[in-house]
Amino acid sequence: MLMYNALKRSEIIDKVKVSIEKEGFKPFLLEEIIWSAVKLLKSIIDRILAIDRDIFCKQNVDVVVREEAVIPERPVMSGKAKDYRRLKEIKQRLESQSYAIHEKEMDKGYLESELEETKGLFKGKERAKLKKQIEDVKRQIDNMRWRLRSIAKEFKYQSIEAFMEDYRKARVDMDTYEQALEEWDRVYGEKCKGNEEVQVNNDSQENILGKHFDDYKIKGAR
Repeated sequence: MLMYNALKRSEIIDKVKVSIEKEGFKPFLLEEIIWSAVKLLKSIIDRILAIDRDIFCKQNVDVVVREEAVIPERPVMSGKAKDYRRLKEIKQRLESQSYAIHEKEMDKGYLESELEETKGLFKGKERAKLKKQIEDVKRQIDNMRWRLRSIAKEFKYQSIEAFMEDYRKARVDMDTYEQALEEWDRVYGEKCKGNEEVQVNNDSQENILGKHFDDYKIKGAR
């Protein structure tokens, strides 16, 4: 619980605060911060579990392996995971346009504040100039928002929301694939090391961990 609270503060609360102070309220960035924090937490949990498995392996490495372990096939990408990189590039274009809109909105706010402070009998021309600048910026913002929507439609999405739904699914599939691949490499692609001698008949070291768990289960059943 202490680790979770510390991670929540350092990876979400503090980073969201800094992001809002620097970039303003940008949903794309906030989503990235939360997603990264979740991924980091899962990575920490996986590492803890991996340490437990390694300890198990070293403590029981004196087992004599007699049967050949079945190694599952290496994980492969789903169709959605394969599409993730393309969708990520589209998302970056949307983020860039969203940031440009945010900058224009900041400009509009500055001009409106300046207009509010420009008062007096001899400020008519200055106020008229500021009003024109504000209207120009508003038109620019409208055009930029139209462009933002058109980016999604350019890639056959009816709305940004529809695109983001597809993007999130692809990202989940990619994360799942990467985690499965990492686990596969850890279990079947690395050697299970120990100080004691292990008797293996023409087996690769990649098989040891799977066989070892099978033998452990047999012992536990006795």
